[in-house]
Amino acid sequence: GHDECKLGPYAAVPRPEDRDEHCTITAGLNSTTAATVRHVTNLSVACEQAVGTTEVSAIVAVLDTDCMGESMDRTTIGPDPADARALTHIAEQRANGTCAASASGTPFLLVVLGACATDLTVATEAFDAILFAGSGGERSGEAISRIIFGMDVPSGRLPITMYTQAITNSSLFDMGMRPRPHDNFPGRTYRFHTGPQVFPAFFGLSYTTFSYQLNAPVPAHVSLDAVRDLLGGSVSDTARQFPSKKLMDALSA
Repeated sequence: GHDECKLGPYAAVPRPEDRDEHCTITAGLNSTTAATVRHVTNLSVACEQAVGTTEVSAIVAVLDTDCMGESMDRTTIGPDPADARALTHIAEQRANGTCAASASGTPFLLVVLGACATDLTVATEAFDAILFAGSGGERSGEAISRIIFGMDVPSGRLPITMYTQAITNSSLFDMGMRPRPHDNFPGRTYRFHTGPQVFPAFFGLSYTTFSYQLNAPVPAHVSLDAVRDLLGGSVSDTARQFPSKKLMDALSA
């Protein structure tokens, strides 16, 4: 798929040495491993990459979901139509046993670039693993490659909710957050959304496991004295008072 130096919005131009050697996926893979990486622009032919050779250790496809910005709204939360057709084609080939690379045991990995929350349902059927890389940075190609080859350990925490296309059934002008069963509004954000999701926020896998424990005892009472002291002084202007009496009464309750 797409292979460009993917930076975040309003990013400065990267240094030539980073742009040329580390930034793109292909450059990052070639700089990290001794294997030769071929960049295929047509996702639909990913299944044919292992035909006639035993040297293909993995199929790494790149999906660019950066499809919105200032003065450019999205009409769908799915992939670009051409990419969607390619992903569907790969999924069908793998399902019906006509994918040569899959038959040879070659793992399929999809690297998702861009900051859009995208309906990746079809991608979950076409690939063995999905790496959400966001907008990356000057050395994102190298960083992605190191994760693919197990040289670095990802924490595996998706920073956004990956909704399905069903979320677009709700009006964008509906500012409600909590679900409303009476009109089938599913709610918004990871805190309240009850509708279908491709991946929930904070979902992820890693090469290792994590465990957490709180060593300090949990206090039975949390004092708000520090907050009261912080907000104790009033700052007035011509029209309003801060902090408001309502806030101070609530803190004093």
